[in-house]
Amino acid sequence: MPPPPPGRTSLLQAPLQALLSNDFYREVGRTWRARAFIYLLLLVAASWVPALIQWYMVEKQIMSVQSQDFIRQMPTITIRGGEVTINADNPLFIYDAETGEPLAIIDTSGETQSLAGTSASVLLTRNKLFLRKNDLEAQTYDLSSLQNVVLTPADARSAMDFFLSWGPILFYPVLVLVSFVYRVVQVLCFALLGLQFTMATRSRMSYQAVVSITIIAITPSIVISTILSVAGIPLPMDWVIYFALSMVYLVIGLKAATAPQEPSPDDHAT
Repeated sequence: MPPPPPGRTSLLQAPLQALLSNDFYREVGRTWRARAFIYLLLLVAASWVPALIQWYMVEKQIMSVQSQDFIRQMPTITIRGGEVTINADNPLFIYDAETGEPLAIIDTSGETQSLAGTSASVLLTRNKLFLRKNDLEAQTYDLSSLQNVVLTPADARSAMDFFLSWGPILFYPVLVLVSFVYRVVQVLCFALLGLQFTMATRSRMSYQAVVSITIIAITPSIVISTILSVAGIPLPMDWVIYFALSMVYLVIGLKAATAPQEPSPDDHAT
């Protein structure tokens, strides 16, 4: 990354400056426009990196063990003409090795028609797949259009190994893009509140300048939420706290950007 022009804060320094520097907010309000959105994109991209590292250091090993237990109990599943058959007795239960609770049920006999009354998260029937969304809802997929599919435990193991190794990397750009769009919408909405503040205080500032300052003002919330997420520390009513924190920094930033700039010692000397 090329160094910033003289007097301009580096993008790498911006997260720290967002916490401490009134001069930085003044700089952002006066000169940052497209640069603010570039900074936001880089910040969002960086915020997903700790989760990616955590996945490979912790979650991958946990899921690998769990998936191997699941696959070890799995039969060969064949779908022909939209109907499921398995090379095992019905119904077949796949259990959690630690709790002994059923994780999945495969029942092509018609005896089990829903996940109601079970702790299982997956139900495969003769022509439907049920995936539990929560305690009250399950997503249903119709398999009648599938004509010739065979899924063996070896196939499932290969697919799971690929997902565990490459899934996070493949999903990373999608996560960054979705998060960036969400943050842009959030910034545009928060900036409307900031614009109302400047009007109430009779400060002259364009909406574009308020947007740039808002991007910097949400930085502390993004940084804190990333740290807490990686640490596994839940924060009750976190959206309220992050909204309030962003508003506090937005007001601080707007006040700093609209305050008269004190002359430097060099100005007095001349």
